[in-house]
Amino acid sequence: MQKLIPWFILKSIPGIGDITLKRLIKVFKSPQNVLAADYEKLLRINGIKPETAATICGKHTVTDAVKRELHDIEAASVEVITLTDAAYPYLLYEIADPPPLLYVKG
Repeated sequence: MQKLIPWFILKSIPGIGDITLKRLIKVFKSPQNVLAADYEKLLRINGIKPETAATICGKHTVTDAVKRELHDIEAASVEVITLTDAAYPYLLYEIADPPPLLYVKG
């Protein structure tokens, strides 16, 4: 579950939708790298505004909403597949705005 925290932090940042998140992951390779990225490098990404870059560069805390989401995932025995997982469907990844997280039950 710990590997999901950076994903949920990024998804909670205003200005980061599915398309922008995919662009960030393509450049920085992981959500951890995005959260550690330099402000100037973030601004080079299409769709990242100065306020969004500043938020990404700011202090990141795990909000109650993220804690609840992780708890619910674990309680429901749901597997989460991220954009960077080998199990993520290739054709789905190729669309313009793929969901960054897939929830799998069963």
